[in-house]
Amino acid sequence: MGSTVFKAAMFSDADLVQLVRIKSRAGMTMIYDAYARALFLAIFRILPIQEEAEEILEQTFLQIYRSVETFPIRDESFFT
Repeated sequence: MGSTVFKAAMFSDADLVQLVRIKSRAGMTMIYDAYARALFLAIFRILPIQEEAEEILEQTFLQIYRSVETFPIRDESFFT
């Protein structure tokens, strides 16, 4: 995971969205590695049942993958 996070730091979120739009597995992995922990913690604060929070996290990233074509491409972070 550490090397993927380092690689993700070399790309803007807009770059990562472009990679996922072309169905790049590496791009999706970098997005996941960069954001999964923070997103899981946010979900878990709302729903403190680990299995449920993990399921929501999984569904969130699946939705990102399925609808990436509709994401606006900006230079901001996904968290803005």
